[in-house]
Amino acid sequence: MKTSVLLPLCAAFCAVAARAFSAEPLIFNEDALHFPSYTSAVEEETTDGKPNELAGLSEVRLPADFKLTKEGCERWIDEIAHGHVTHYFMNVNYQRAFFPSKTLEPIWASLDDPAVQHRACFKTLRDAYANGMDMYAVWIDRCREKKISPWLSFRMNDIHGTQTPGNPMPCTFWKEHPEYRLSRENGWTNGLNWQYRAVRDRMLSFIWEALDRYDVDGVELDLIRFPHYFPSDKALECTPIFTAFMRDVRKATDAAAKKRGHPVKIAARLLPRPVDARKMGFAVDAWAREKLVDAIIPCNMFDTMDFELPLDAWRDWTDGQVRVIAGTDSGVTEKGVRRFARLAEYKRWAQAMHARGAHGLYLYNFFGQPLTNDVWKSVVNEGLSAYMLDDAFLNREIRRTKPDYVVYRPFAESGHDDHGNEHFHVFHVRDALCALWTQSAFEGTFTQRPVFSRSLDGGKTWSAPKCILHDPIDPKTGRNMGSWAAAAVSKSGRIYVLYAKHLGDGTDHETGKMHVLCSDDLGETWSPEAPFVQPHDPRFDLNTPAKPVSLFPWQNAYRLSDGSVLMALSHNYKNPDANPAPRTWWPEAPGGCEFMRFDNIDDDPAPADLKATYFARGEKGLRAPLYTDPARPSGEEPAVVELPDGRLMCVFRACEGHVWYSVSADKGETWRPCEMLRYQDGGAGVEHPYSPSPMFRVSENEYVLFTHNSTGRRGGMRPRTDLNWRNPLYLLKGEFRPGAHQPIWFSKPAKIMDNGGVKIARMDLAMYADLTVEKDGPVFWYPDRKFFLLGKKLAPILKNMRVPAMVTPTERRDPL
Repeated sequence: MKTSVLLPLCAAFCAVAARAFSAEPLIFNEDALHFPSYTSAVEEETTDGKPNELAGLSEVRLPADFKLTKEGCERWIDEIAHGHVTHYFMNVNYQRAFFPSKTLEPIWASLDDPAVQHRACFKTLRDAYANGMDMYAVWIDRCREKKISPWLSFRMNDIHGTQTPGNPMPCTFWKEHPEYRLSRENGWTNGLNWQYRAVRDRMLSFIWEALDRYDVDGVELDLIRFPHYFPSDKALECTPIFTAFMRDVRKATDAAAKKRGHPVKIAARLLPRPVDARKMGFAVDAWAREKLVDAIIPCNMFDTMDFELPLDAWRDWTDGQVRVIAGTDSGVTEKGVRRFARLAEYKRWAQAMHARGAHGLYLYNFFGQPLTNDVWKSVVNEGLSAYMLDDAFLNREIRRTKPDYVVYRPFAESGHDDHGNEHFHVFHVRDALCALWTQSAFEGTFTQRPVFSRSLDGGKTWSAPKCILHDPIDPKTGRNMGSWAAAAVSKSGRIYVLYAKHLGDGTDHETGKMHVLCSDDLGETWSPEAPFVQPHDPRFDLNTPAKPVSLFPWQNAYRLSDGSVLMALSHNYKNPDANPAPRTWWPEAPGGCEFMRFDNIDDDPAPADLKATYFARGEKGLRAPLYTDPARPSGEEPAVVELPDGRLMCVFRACEGHVWYSVSADKGETWRPCEMLRYQDGGAGVEHPYSPSPMFRVSENEYVLFTHNSTGRRGGMRPRTDLNWRNPLYLLKGEFRPGAHQPIWFSKPAKIMDNGGVKIARMDLAMYADLTVEKDGPVFWYPDRKFFLLGKKLAPILKNMRVPAMVTPTERRDPL
């Protein structure tokens, strides 16, 4: 469930998640020259009556009633705001500024020069400002009204027109300082040389000026317009120069944030591959570590949209610290001729980017599409989701993993806030099957609530899910929302549900305080809630109103053979002074697995009187070494099973590339040192990325374990979280081996489901799942893409799986 670190690009992302289906942004980049040119009443011509090099902008005009007026600018925002566009990036400069800047000369500065080509739109723009109409100010205000996030986009080294005499684009600074220019090595290297402080200071001052003039949510540094900043033979050694510049930009955005009272973020548009960025002198990994950038936008340049953007490589290079937005220019080049991309091409590109785990999509030069064609209407009005959310699509996709049971299928229509379904528990109470899960509009949004459903016919049909919360959720702050719900059942059948109640501090779903309520009628009615007392360890926890103890279950309580009820917990260390201190990227945040035993649950106490004893706290908990720092503990989402000899075995998720485990001989109070889980003593480790790996007992001597059969190091990547590594899903059959060091040995993995990477809300098979044993064998209850809630019978699969037998010394044979 941990996606909160992926949401901070701007506050609008959370609002977008509630407004539209997807939590991912769709960004529209507005060229500074587009709107003035398309709305100009005069044909764009050169002084001798021949079309100039930018006459192509006049080929597709806006309707006649779009004018460079306040009303016309507002109507342009209205045109894109009624659909799925979430962010509006406004380009404010080429070499010259498109507003009356004091730092860069304005674009209309050469209008009176007879040696420079005449551009009617420059005069139109100049006159608009002279009459008090600021195009960008109007756009920003209208974006705020329409709940679109406004950003400024800066072309950092533009070279439009530098190779054409008489072109109005090159600025006086470029013309008068040839010593500051890069050499003409090729068509893209005629810009300014950023080795010179005067060049850098000029652009930095412009950024400061623009942020002082306009109240926006962020700035985009367009490093593709154009991509060379240093001489090619000196770019690598100049890397520290550009990193220092990025620090200065962060100071500018921090100052703007303080002035405006809201965050001001930074995005960087870059060439498609990390190797290209390195060659240009951009240490994007250092930017990520120092928090100098919040999002990166790898994007093609002019040529055909790139279907192979290596988003994994970007996430790996930046250690997952920033959002990776997939960008595309608007064209397709065929036999040397460039045309606008067609709708099918945009959809195929979007599908490819979603499959690669893009955190959003970015459209460059899209404004060239006529407003009347199918491309504009479909992309703007319907978005570029990876799927068409209709009943036919859902009915097809729900069968992709070949389920035997359907517990919940979300609605195709919008407005139901039910597209996020995870943390799924199914359990028996009396003669009923009960289901408990966390439901939301989309994972991580402020709509999360525990819901309950039941089946009275063995799982064939289920009641409509009912939210068990009493207090209404505040959609702006998340106050009163609930997540991480898990159940514990008394002998009488009273159902206790523990969940994290959000305190409304506006951050993420891990800031809740544990609460408990109960039901005696199979979830028909629920008692008032009560806080559930949890101990805090000052070495690891803050335990403040804004940051309570982060100690949550992820599976239901486990009843042992002696009647006691044990619950395994994930303890995330939140104290910034902890040793080791938390890190902002959540897979590397320190933590461990701990346990509690209910003291009086079978007495059916009121929720306020439910008590528990805690074990294996702090360093005594279950932890594995982090792959980047062995001294840093990593461990969460423990799954406990009881062994035939009364001991307990616990497997847990670690950010290392394998499942880890430990064994307890005293009902969970103490545990032996943690180890990598192996297929058998001395065998290979059980590979698994940073994802849940649930294990369940299915009979007296048999167990099942679920993994993704991968370390997460595909293509040289690290074993960190990634949606692409959480699919397909494999089943391992386990059997108890008395006398073995590792008590349970496992069969070879068998692939049991694969959703093909087709994305709905998500694309993964993260197994926040459960298992029950029915008359015809075990049933695995699982979320598919954290969207569908399904069940699969395991008996037909398990009957053909074989676990290695232990060979005693007397049974061995001399091979000779």
